[in-house]
Amino acid sequence: MLNLKKWYDLTDEPLTLENVKKRYTHTGNYRIQSNQWDPADSINGFWAHSSGITTYYIQEGTMSFRNRDTDEEITVSPGDIIKLPRGDYVFKVVGNIRVELIQVSELPEGWS
Repeated sequence: MLNLKKWYDLTDEPLTLENVKKRYTHTGNYRIQSNQWDPADSINGFWAHSSGITTYYIQEGTMSFRNRDTDEEITVSPGDIIKLPRGDYVFKVVGNIRVELIQVSELPEGWS
């Protein structure tokens, strides 16, 4: 199941890399990075053998995530937070605006 939340339901702070990092300071082992995807890009990701749950914080643009195993699909836009469990996903930029996001990936024990 794809889990969707709204950043501004959680805080009044702006959605920035620094503010996202503050939320993960004392909770486990994560890789946190900014990404940008241009319109019409389509990225296939396979998480079955990687780090586990990945959370995306959408700063700009609109994109869709589709779980290829369950065929569940969701479209997200600025201020949305989408948490994806392990699985096989297709990501697509929707519209003509570049997607800017912050990606938080859980890392297995012992990884850094």
